Amino acid sequence: MIAAAPAAAQDDFWMNRFNDAAQAQQDLARTTMLNSTMRRSAQRRGAGPAVTSRQAAACAQKTRFHAEHGAGNSKVQRLYSLCRGVGL
Repeated sequence: MIAAAPAAAQDDFWMNRFNDAAQAQQDLARTTMLNSTMRRSAQRRGAGPAVTSRQAAACAQKTRFHAEHGAGNSKVQRLYSLCRGVGL
């Protein structure tokens, strides 16, 4: 009966390790789902994507590109579309 005690203690150790890993996996799944839900909610509210300084600079020059290349230029049209997409 004395020999059985250490084996039971080892079983408890491994079960605790397993339970810790399972809890960590549940926490990760919960966090991932929460992040996804918050992202979808922000998109529904109309929160646009973050605008980089490079995008802001390009959008600030869109009228100059329009004057230089004309409204029919496919790149100018694309620039206007992208600027509208980020709210500029």
